[in-house]
Amino acid sequence: MGTPFRLGAVGTGPADGNPASARHQAEAGIRQAAAAGAHLVLLPELFAWPYTAAEDPARFPLAGEAIDGPTALWASDLARDLGIAILYGAPLA
Repeated sequence: MGTPFRLGAVGTGPADGNPASARHQAEAGIRQAAAAGAHLVLLPELFAWPYTAAEDPARFPLAGEAIDGPTALWASDLARDLGIAILYGAPLA
């Protein structure tokens, strides 16, 4: 039998409109999940952007990021440092 695959899920939010703050909040949970043996850590969709399905999205001027924007670079650097994969949804510009 092979090595078990461990999945971690991190709850965050609601986002306050500051993606850097949301990344900081998520990082603590990601590090905890990795320390517990997670190979893949899931974050909520749009975890760093202020959006909830109960509200009109027009209220939130989503500042989409490029595929190599600050959130993607943060996630890839963190994943590489921890030896894991991180999955999240983001609005692309």
